[in-house]
Amino acid sequence: MVVVVEAKSGSLEKFVARLEGAVPGSAGRLWAFVEACGDIDGTWAVDDVLVLRVGLPGQVQNPIAFEPSGMVQMPWLVVGHKEATGRFADAVARVVAGAEAREAAKMWTVGAAHPERRPPLPIGAVLDAGEGVRAALAVLVKEIGGG
Repeated sequence: MVVVVEAKSGSLEKFVARLEGAVPGSAGRLWAFVEACGDIDGTWAVDDVLVLRVGLPGQVQNPIAFEPSGMVQMPWLVVGHKEATGRFADAVARVVAGAEAREAAKMWTVGAAHPERRPPLPIGAVLDAGEGVRAALAVLVKEIGGG
């Protein structure tokens, strides 16, 4: 069973309504993805965004976040594991259409290919590659010590 922790009462319903307004039909697909990630050691939390939280001693890492606009940030925030985020970014870029891995100062990220800026990925492309993204998330969480 997947548990989503809400920061505020009603935040999940508000998130789903905004997501459906931005990308009709995506909420059901997103929920199926979240359920498929049930074997990943972490919890899902929602306030303004839906994030996977991986608790480690003294820190919380967030390898993926879904925005209500229909965009996806990978990772949202993973600090101190640059090599692991590089492998994760490469794995996701191989399975998500139009994605590319990018090196930043503290971690690697995955975004839509663009010559000048770093836009996040559209939810449809991420969910279309759901099994590959889930597999990459599972490996990243194990590598950073989440189980």
